[in-house]
This record gives sequence, structure tokens and C-alpha cells, in this order.
Amino acid sequence: MRQRIREKIEEAVKNLFDIAINVEVRKPEEEKFGEYSTNVAYILAKQVKRDPNEIAVSIKRELDIKGIEKIEVIKGFMNFYLSEEVYISQFKEAIKNNFGSSNIGKNESVNVEFVSANPTGPLHIASARAAAFGDTLVGLLNYLGFKGFAEYYVNDGGKQVDLLGKSVIARMKELKGDKFEMPEDGYFGDYIKDIAREAIENNLKEEEISAFAVKKILQMQKGSLDNFRVHFDQFTSEKNLREKKSAEEIINKLRDKKKLFFKDGALWYRGRRERVFVKSDGEYTYIVPDIAYHTYKFERGFTHLIDLLGPDHIAHIPELKMALNDLGYSGDELEVIIIQQVNLLRDGKLIKMSKRGGKFITMDELIEDVGVDPARFFFLMRKSSTPLDFDINLALEKSERNPVYYVQYAHARISSLLDFAHEKGYKEVKPEGLEKLQNEEEKRIIKHIYRFPDFLADITLFRDLHLLPQYLIETATLYHNFYQKNRIIGGEENKVIPRLFLSAVTRNILKIGLTLIGVSAPERM
Repeated sequence: MRQRIREKIEEAVKNLFDIAINVEVRKPEEEKFGEYSTNVAYILAKQVKRDPNEIAVSIKRELDIKGIEKIEVIKGFMNFYLSEEVYISQFKEAIKNNFGSSNIGKNESVNVEFVSANPTGPLHIASARAAAFGDTLVGLLNYLGFKGFAEYYVNDGGKQVDLLGKSVIARMKELKGDKFEMPEDGYFGDYIKDIAREAIENNLKEEEISAFAVKKILQMQKGSLDNFRVHFDQFTSEKNLREKKSAEEIINKLRDKKKLFFKDGALWYRGRRERVFVKSDGEYTYIVPDIAYHTYKFERGFTHLIDLLGPDHIAHIPELKMALNDLGYSGDELEVIIIQQVNLLRDGKLIKMSKRGGKFITMDELIEDVGVDPARFFFLMRKSSTPLDFDINLALEKSERNPVYYVQYAHARISSLLDFAHEKGYKEVKPEGLEKLQNEEEKRIIKHIYRFPDFLADITLFRDLHLLPQYLIETATLYHNFYQKNRIIGGEENKVIPRLFLSAVTRNILKIGLTLIGVSAPERM
């Protein structure tokens, strides 16, 4: 319906003012202003030099949209009220397993790169938050008709890999009883000793250690991601790109375009600000392989790139986008989403962590402690650009205070109800008599679920994934409230079937939403 309203308004504006315009139609903040609202009259006011209220009234006269019960103009805003038949018609569709899916993505290929942790240690909780967000985003993109592609960039070509190898070699010497000294910026976790022990058992030479350590740690990381229900379509190696001379090609192309210049023995790039691309010793700075990697994505046919980055990895983004433009790609098609830090709380106190010292909470430890479901749900409950306080005690609590438990319990409660109804002779739940659902609790659920397809489209396109857990919490709240106030089996006989259908639809929405965020929907709790 929203799309139909948008198209009809655009058509009316074209007829009235001969202006092509993209109309924004939104859900009003207050329900008393209808199901949809638009401020298109205010956008047109400057162009046509007329009062917004007059413009809105003129547009209203042009509109004839089936299913619209009333169009109200208030101070230039147009508010649309739907007929009951529209709500009921969509509610019947909401029983389908793919309800809310669409083709708004038009099969556009979108590459989503996330986690991409250095292969130098186990994945930690910041990576877990990125994993939950990225995996959910890819799933939502695919649900809405995009071709979402999950990619992990393995940073196995930089100095950190050399440090990793030196750290393992030092531990090998320690295990053999030889004198050893850990690198100043090395890695100190117990996993380094485990790798060293295995390297000794395999009689590996020192020059083989770095590659061996990267392989073992990458296997460890992949196992952690599998346990966290996170899927990647491709793991791309920085080392392989370097071996293909991709960085050299980038430098040569930029030099040919007069975008590089020599100063102080180094090669600089003329971007938003001058930036070193090749140091005086001939080594590339971090941004050059990154440019090569992003051109590699475009060359594979992706038309939009999304990078999930920590707040400390974004300083080079403006130059990265400019370089992509200089190389003939669209830097504007590179979108960066910030994934902020996670603060772990236990008993109300912050757990202090240090990755270099090996004292940090890994993804595996968190999963073992609280489980996959609470972890994934909690990681999505705050906007990605906002630091997240993860309360371990709350995640473990089996009560209504725990939001994931609360939502899952609603799903399980409905499952038990439907099983009980089946035992009582209601073998098939049909969309019959829905017009009898007229009390406040029933109407609220029907309207709430009507909005689900628009809601999914909005949170995906605006990357507001934190709103999905909130929607599920609200869905559970509405149903729990309905269940407490309305007797279903044994209640008004003419309402049993429609109330069972309402329950089945609510369960379906909960299942779809939980599945999209990678959380299970139990039928018993």
C-alpha cells in the first residue's frame, strides 16, 4: 500500500505541476494521524510558490486509491487512513513463511565485508558484534531481493603476521627449554603455546611458522563463526592479492593519472589531504592493498560495497573513496558502517580486557557462557554506531526481564496453545471470521503485523537493524497482553478460530524475525 500511495502522489504531482519528484511516505509517530503520512507539499512549496496546505488539498483531490478510507490534510501534511479490509487482507497473507520478503533489491549485487579480524588470535567480542550485525544484514538483503554476499578479508600480508610467527617461535624455544625472548609487540595468549607445541610435533622450520600459525588461527576463527551461526560466501586473502601484484597495478594507474608525486623519498597521493602511499623503503602503507582489494570487489561485479569497520579503522576512508573514483570506480558506492565497542558487564561491573596481553573474552567463551541466542539478540539491540553494554547476568536470566527469553517464550506459548487447540478438535487454523476481532488487543496486533513488510524494508535500507529485536519485543508484548485478557479455547465460540489464526500469524512473525537475526524459535521452554 505504501508504494501505491507513493506512486499515486508522484503521478498527481506530475499532472498538477509538471514536476517529477520522489515522494517519501512514512508511518506517523502518533497513531491518531493514520497509517501513512507525507510532507510532499512542503517540499513542493518553494518550487511552486504556494501554501503547503493548498498544495496538499490539490493533491488530495487527484487521489483515488482503493483501500484508503480517508485522507486528512493537517497544516500541509497528508495523512492516510486505511480501511479495515486492507488490514485484514494483509493479515491473511502474514501466515506465509516468507511474509515481508520482496524484490525491492531488484537483484542488485551487494558485497558485505565484516569481521575481517587479523589472523593472529581467537575472535573476540567486538568481532562477535560485527558478525551478528553483518550476518543479519546479508540475510535481510537477500530476503528483500538483493544478492547479498558475505565476505571476510584475511589480513595475512602485513607485519602482524611476522610478529605472530616470531611469537610462536619464541614459545617453541620456551617449550624446548632454550633461551627465548617474546617480541615486544608480540602475542601472549595461551593459544600461541598450543600452536608452538603443534609446530614442534610437525618438525616445522622457522620460515614455515608464520604461514602455519595463520592457517591454524584461521581454522579456529572459522570454527567460532560456524558455532555462532555466521556464514561467509568467501574468504579473501590479502597475501594472494599481493602475490597477484594488485597493489603495483593500483600505483601504476594512479601514477599514469598524475595522482601521485614524490616528496621526502616517498610516493604521495593527492587526495582530500596528501597521504603517503609508498614509504621511502618501498613498503606500501595500509591503504594501498585496501584500494586493490576494493577494486577487486568491483571487478567481480558488485555494484555496492558495504564495509563494517571498528571506529579506529576509518581514517583512510575519504582517500579510499577518492582513489576508487580516480581509478574509474564509484567511490560513492562504498558504504561504511561503524561497529562500536562492546563492554561486558558481570554483576554490574565492567570486565577489563587486553588483547595484546592475552586477557580478553573470546567469542567462543561468550557463546559457552550465555549461548548463541542471547549473544546474537543482545548484539543487535543497540544501534551499531553506539557502544554496547552486554549484561551477562541478564543474558543468563530465565525471566521476562531477559528480552530474548521474553520473545522466545511468546513463540513457545503460542506453539503450546496451537497444540492444545489441535487436541481439542481445532485441527486446522483458517483465516475465517477475522472481522470479529474488534477489541483493542486484537486490533493492535493486526495493525502491528500489517506494518512488518514496510518495517523490514526500512530497517534494511537505513541499516537500522537494532529495531528488529525491538519489533519482536513489541510483538511479544502485544501478544502476551492479548493472551492475558482474552480466553481463546473455551472462550466465545465464534472467536476461537479467528483468535487461533491471530495466534498462528503472531507466531509466524516471531519465527521470521528470530530467524533473520540468527536466533532459534523454540516450541517448548
